Amino acid sequence: MSDLVTREHARLIGVHLLDGVTTKRAQIGRPFVYRFAFTDLGTHADFAIDGSNLETTEVDRPDAVVRLPATMLARLFIILRGAPVDPEDLAGAGFELEGDRDLHRTVFELVKCAPSHFQRALDAIDATRKNATENGVLLVQHESDEATERAALAALAASRPLLVRGYPFPWAHTTREDFLATYGDLDIWAGGIFLPLKVFCEGTHEAPPEALSPVNPTDAVYATNLVAPDALVSTFGPPFFRDCCGPPRIFGGRSVLPDPEAWSRVTRPHRHPHDVIAWQVFGRKKWLLVPPAHGAPLELRALGFDTQFCGVLDPDVVDDPALQAAASSVVMEPGELLVLPGGWFHVTYVRREPALGFSSFAKDELLRFAPSRQPS
Repeated sequence: MSDLVTREHARLIGVHLLDGVTTKRAQIGRPFVYRFAFTDLGTHADFAIDGSNLETTEVDRPDAVVRLPATMLARLFIILRGAPVDPEDLAGAGFELEGDRDLHRTVFELVKCAPSHFQRALDAIDATRKNATENGVLLVQHESDEATERAALAALAASRPLLVRGYPFPWAHTTREDFLATYGDLDIWAGGIFLPLKVFCEGTHEAPPEALSPVNPTDAVYATNLVAPDALVSTFGPPFFRDCCGPPRIFGGRSVLPDPEAWSRVTRPHRHPHDVIAWQVFGRKKWLLVPPAHGAPLELRALGFDTQFCGVLDPDVVDDPALQAAASSVVMEPGELLVLPGGWFHVTYVRREPALGFSSFAKDELLRFAPSRQPS
């Protein structure tokens, strides 16, 4: 499982490094190999960088190394994008740097901006929806694969989310108990530690303090953004857009609030440049959705990997009539799926009852599921 996390982190880092190399964000004086070493996994990812190319590689002695927990990789990117950062500042923030400091500076310059095609996509979405008046979530009852896919394409063309009810997933009537009887021993990465799915759902563990993220609250335990193991993907893969989908990711959560009926927020407001499709397996998940053109009070902050965060931590405490009027709330039940166009702000919530689902982003080089919505 640690190799699965390492591969996904290497893929994400590679997207950002390659964009930095091709757009020449930093002067590369000589070819070198840079290593991201993940101290909590005991693994690493090596990148060979020269003036115009980037390759993943494997070497005995890289020229420079940054050592960090894999749980802190997103934090590193956010720090780099927030302000000019000197390698010595990062060393004081818990990131261990080895090797030539100039090489560290070069890599930090390469990754400190969001990939250019991510930003172009978000800018195009914002411009398209600037004067839009229809913001609500579209609902459809599944009748046939063809009709549902047409509805999804129409929703994406209109840049409006679509909730599909009654989709005939092969696992549509699988209970949580049945799911865990088959897959409960599979490890997932939740709160910065590996643990079996059944342990995660039982709620008998606690995340270590160092795993707590600056972008997520602490009143829910959340397994997020991890590419799903092959044993799950074969059964729980995306229902359509398969040729455009990136690897399915597993999302699980359970509240740790005293009230079992209370909704616990598991993400702060954010958005992606990609179109996203999400499908629920068991438990319930609530989404608060705000259209791209809303603006204040959802002021934008640094783009992480493929996520742009907002200055607002908790929309539930924002007394803003425009935000309340623009926002839509939906609760996904088991067997339902949500098609979310790129650029929509969203916040998710879970209850004490464990919830688990999957999602897939449009591939990095595509960003859109519908060809007519490709960014220029």
